[in-house]
Amino acid sequence: MYSFDLSAAPDLSGPTVGEAQNACSESFQDLALGGSQNGLLDSPFFAFPGTVPGQAVDLGIAPVFGLNALLPPYTPSTCDGYQYQERNQESKSFEARIASNDGLQWQAGIYYADIERESAVSYGADLGDGVFLAQAFVPGRTDLLFADTFDTEVLSIFGSVDLDITDRQVLSIAARFDEERREVENNVPNVQSAQAFGGINPNTFAPATINPAFDGSFTDSIADREEDFSQFQPKVSWRWDAADEYSVYASYGVGFRSGGFNNLGSAELVDAQFGSFGTQPQNIRNDYDKEISKSFELGVKSELLDRRVRLNAAVFHTEVQDNQFFNFIAGNFGILRVINNIDEVTLQGAEVDFQAVLTDNLTVYGAYGVVDSEIDRNLNRPFTEGNDVPLTPESTINLGMQWSGDVAKGLELVARVDWSYIGKTWFSTVQNNTTVNAFTDVSALYQGIGVAFGDVTTGGPGIPAGGIIGFGESTFDRGRRDAFDTVNLRVSLESEHWKATLWGDNVFDEKYLEEIIPAPEF
Repeated sequence: MYSFDLSAAPDLSGPTVGEAQNACSESFQDLALGGSQNGLLDSPFFAFPGTVPGQAVDLGIAPVFGLNALLPPYTPSTCDGYQYQERNQESKSFEARIASNDGLQWQAGIYYADIERESAVSYGADLGDGVFLAQAFVPGRTDLLFADTFDTEVLSIFGSVDLDITDRQVLSIAARFDEERREVENNVPNVQSAQAFGGINPNTFAPATINPAFDGSFTDSIADREEDFSQFQPKVSWRWDAADEYSVYASYGVGFRSGGFNNLGSAELVDAQFGSFGTQPQNIRNDYDKEISKSFELGVKSELLDRRVRLNAAVFHTEVQDNQFFNFIAGNFGILRVINNIDEVTLQGAEVDFQAVLTDNLTVYGAYGVVDSEIDRNLNRPFTEGNDVPLTPESTINLGMQWSGDVAKGLELVARVDWSYIGKTWFSTVQNNTTVNAFTDVSALYQGIGVAFGDVTTGGPGIPAGGIIGFGESTFDRGRRDAFDTVNLRVSLESEHWKATLWGDNVFDEKYLEEIIPAPEF
């Protein structure tokens, strides 16, 4: 479990904000008056003259909170609120196989698994009292809560057989049938939001429920959900030993990944936040479909120079339907993780690998792969069609060598060095795209404040009459990780009864981005 400050601007929009309002105001004033460190509050931010983020503004119709609340992300103030996440899992599995040991080569088996997972995400007000993480729901403090218990039961049967067509050709036929039953029980109480950090309906000014899946009557309930997913997965492979030194193979197979459920309320929250944007995430659901892939591969394997050199090469083509993608969506609610389907993607490429024994002590090896990927159809964000498939490097290279030899009687030294290169990689479907976001144009919002504080004609202090206030459209060309390389070392001293190993990963301390999470609509 963990928590972190939200990247959102504050939205203290309840009729009374109490301690949260005071904590926000005090921490902001301390930073504004005492000076910021590292320029955290030096970049452009909007605090209307004489007010602080989250302060009430009376427009004559109702008190509105948080309208002058555009701050840089991740400030040291408490105005960002808090986010809490908890994930617990317990699983049991069983597998049994039976296989031939003579004559016709075959095997068959059965697999069973039972998985129970609890997931909770909550958002609320930071009162400046430090980390208090004891539970997902804190009465009077939690504004938004997702909490579910997921149960998954898996039953699979599988088998394969190898058939000798000729002395040099083998046909392998395999099949697997998976059936998964998924159930989810909602654990969110039907209570009113604490209203300390965004718990009011912006259209009716009525108190909001703690989860947007409730209808607001405070008498309804969220029904349990269940669904079965199944798939037959055949695979056919052919191998031809064309000569003693090399063989050719081809294979075709179907892969499967079960569908499932997101935290209930995810779809309603995203629609409420970004439903008016042309670039909003479409087709965000509280469940997601199963993923099916169909892949073809053609390759050659060889052993040359009296088996001192191994050289393999292959080309592949894979088509995926309903590719499951972890979609991170950011807003003034923090970061929400949902799984959605990318309708159709294609991946194709080639790879080569080798291993060469140069001496009795020294071996070198390496591999090179290149992938051309494309999103063919994406109802989630149609404007991303034609982009690369997320989390798919354009190319990868691995090179290494290993030396082994006796350094004393009964004592062997093994030293290994590996160099790896990872090509350019996108982390989201949104790539070289331009999107409209929540702050593209906030003119109407701030001109409304001008009515209360300044002249209607001029639009108020600091607000040009009829002018556009906002940050414009968003571009995400920097959402790609540049290529990088790392070096790993490993040295072992081995005897018949013991082994001591010293190793180091990324020994030259190469800095690279582990993950990039863009927020296109926010």
